[in-house]
Amino acid sequence: KAEKISKDFDCGFIEYNRLKNNLSDAFLLILAVPEISQDIKDNLEGVIVFDANYRSSHLKEYCRRYIDGYEWLINQALKSFELFFDIKADARDIKKILIDFKAKRNIAVTGPTGSGKTAYGKNIADHYGMDFIDTDDETEKRTGMKISEIFQTRGEAFFRKIEEEIISDISENDNVIVSIGAGALSSEKNREIIKKNYFTILLDIDPDLANSRLNHTELSKRPLLFGKNLTEILDKMFKERKDHYLSVADIMIKISSNSAEHESGRIIKELDGR
Repeated sequence: KAEKISKDFDCGFIEYNRLKNNLSDAFLLILAVPEISQDIKDNLEGVIVFDANYRSSHLKEYCRRYIDGYEWLINQALKSFELFFDIKADARDIKKILIDFKAKRNIAVTGPTGSGKTAYGKNIADHYGMDFIDTDDETEKRTGMKISEIFQTRGEAFFRKIEEEIISDISENDNVIVSIGAGALSSEKNREIIKKNYFTILLDIDPDLANSRLNHTELSKRPLLFGKNLTEILDKMFKERKDHYLSVADIMIKISSNSAEHESGRIIKELDGR
């Protein structure tokens, strides 16, 4: 293929095993292979190396100038951006963002009560082979009490404190899907942890649909809802918490049916696209 291309462009062609003997005449070496042999590295003193590899700078000490895969990617993207939008961006700023970027290792599922965080979270975890954690379940395990009992005997402030500790502890894990309690984002500390460490899915659900999912048993687990006008209180809670939800969300999914399989599939499709 290389020999054919050289004929198309009317330029020279050499095989890899002859490369080291021709580097003294080279100005630029473009690398699109994972590694090169030591004898070639030793002959790069006067050469600019343009490397497609993002994760390595091991050639810096050998060559005249080293341009890594990040610069390749950034400048390619910047030119496209400029052509699309007629806006110039600063390559140094973009490179700093890329270098400082820390991949989010876990997925958080947030949203109002009844939006399906636990059901969908479990399905997504099964699909990707990830562990699943529900912060409400973890709170009950850690305290040895049901959530309704915690609210009755220790109060909401105690519950929120335990919830904060759990969310902080879980953030150290890898490869987990976490269902975040509906009220957990009222804590600024939780919002900061989630935004930093989790790719976050916000489930947006109509209060009437959420209401239809909450039977007496489910309501008994949720002290802030029990014995109240459900549709009204769910709507009120969402409005109060909306800005907090949106502040951490990477994607928002509108839930429009009671089919866990269908809705989980939509979420997985969205995640695969990102």
